[in-house]
Amino acid sequence: MSVGFGVWTFLNRNNEIVRASQPIFLGMLCLGALLIGCTIIPMSVQKPLTQSGLDAACIATPWLFSFGFIVAFSALFSKTMRVNQIFRSRSGHNRVAVKARDVMKPFIFLFVANLTVLISWTVISPLSY
Repeated sequence: MSVGFGVWTFLNRNNEIVRASQPIFLGMLCLGALLIGCTIIPMSVQKPLTQSGLDAACIATPWLFSFGFIVAFSALFSKTMRVNQIFRSRSGHNRVAVKARDVMKPFIFLFVANLTVLISWTVISPLSY
């Protein structure tokens, strides 16, 4: 479903309503949902596979879920932050231009923090089947 919604968002990105909803964040939500949904694949791996393959599947599960959650959560957080900035500027009747680049900072921060934790976890104490 997330792929379908991502394609729909891409095809309708010039629509006034989709533009107002910021297609980049809609795409990030679709990507996050896709990554979380893909977590089921390594969780379904069973015994006929080699031990290293089973261990890799165990390690992939938190990576996929964590990155999916971070992508989806940071898209929602960034979108909320953007709306907050717009509403705060309305009181002064100023027109404010909030670019997608300005609200990507939370995404980058959360992504790097998540990457650091997952790399540390994988190196220090990797999961095994």
